[in-house]
Amino acid sequence: MAKKRIVFDPRVSFEQQGDRNLEIERTIEKELGLPYATAHKKYKKRCEAIGKKVGSKRTVKVSNHVGAFFAHLYAAMYGGEVMPNTYGYSDFHADVVDENDRRWIGTEVKSTAIKNGAPKLGCTQFGHALGKLYRLTRSGIDHCEVNYAIFQYGPGNKGLELSKESNDGLIRVLSKQIKTLLIVSLNPLIPMVMAHDFREYNHGSSRGQRSELYSEPHGGLITRIHHDKGTMDDLFEEADLRGISEDDLCFDELEREETESPDNLYCGRYRVSPFIITRYYNDDPMAWAEVFSGANGTEGSWRKIFDRFNLSAEFFLKKREHQQEVQF
Repeated sequence: MAKKRIVFDPRVSFEQQGDRNLEIERTIEKELGLPYATAHKKYKKRCEAIGKKVGSKRTVKVSNHVGAFFAHLYAAMYGGEVMPNTYGYSDFHADVVDENDRRWIGTEVKSTAIKNGAPKLGCTQFGHALGKLYRLTRSGIDHCEVNYAIFQYGPGNKGLELSKESNDGLIRVLSKQIKTLLIVSLNPLIPMVMAHDFREYNHGSSRGQRSELYSEPHGGLITRIHHDKGTMDDLFEEADLRGISEDDLCFDELEREETESPDNLYCGRYRVSPFIITRYYNDDPMAWAEVFSGANGTEGSWRKIFDRFNLSAEFFLKKREHQQEVQF
């Protein structure tokens, strides 16, 4: 008997986007008040400028669409609700949340084209994730987890020109181009982040230019983590040398699982080609959460970890309603 399809559709989160060339033509006609052929012949440079502006806006849209695609894909595979984008710095807002009165599991979903290499892990968000785990564990909740899921997609020798695609075309291309998924809980993520310096990155948003600090675990490292358990062992040893011990991170309880995605996954009408999944997790997530937060009666490793990243305990351990600046 054929397996029942697991179907997800991220287009509920997409802004309308059709054929790029047609969008450029219509924008030129609207802004210049002339038929496209006439406008292009008479005002070639202005038309080129309009084309670049349209392309830039499409690139921002596509980035958001790619993020929505992978968040919905993750939720289809592991459960939970895809959360709306929430801007600001007042708390950790996971992309996918699975919760009830006694359980909270939040997963931040990242994606990176293989050619581009490194996913950007925002340091402020990382700090809030640590703070969220501390507060939940201290609240007495039965089960809490914070995970990061990192997808790699695309060919390794060239980039995908996704901004040229319509919404349907984007889904068709991505469904065939996923290569790997790495899932890590916060305790293995910490040595991954420690292995790289924070770098400032300026990016535009609906609120204008914004500067933030990011850690960028490069693609080669992620590939090695997928294929060689020794790579993660080495990262924990390096973290130990820098002051965060394997006991602080519950390394001995860490499990590794390598599987393949289901072969009955569909994004709308497009079948998602199977891809490799590597997961690092604790059989008992609360054991690590309690060691981190000190909810088991110990001092807790949270202070040592916060100090290592120059995180303000006052800021991250209290849920703030107003945006504040965090210094690393």
